[in-house]
Amino acid sequence: MHRCLLVAIDNALKVVNVQTGQIIRSIRSRSQLTSIADFAIDPSNEFRVLVAYSSPRIEVYDWTDGLLITVPIPRLAHKDTAWQLSDTLT
Repeated sequence: MHRCLLVAIDNALKVVNVQTGQIIRSIRSRSQLTSIADFAIDPSNEFRVLVAYSSPRIEVYDWTDGLLITVPIPRLAHKDTAWQLSDTLT
């Protein structure tokens, strides 16, 4: 597998080949009306990326093929969201 860089631009997460600079794939939310607020690699699975949208919604993708992964993520209602989210995925 090539070394890749993940870059969030508006409502898409771009997977870029570091050596060539080519965009390998573009991962988009099912809703085109929302932008990406943040994203992070799942510490328990380096091929999963968690994408937080401004809508607010969180989706989990396999960034190597762009497929949406169904992972139960609880609705986060208070400040300790990072702890709750990582606790759910491990």
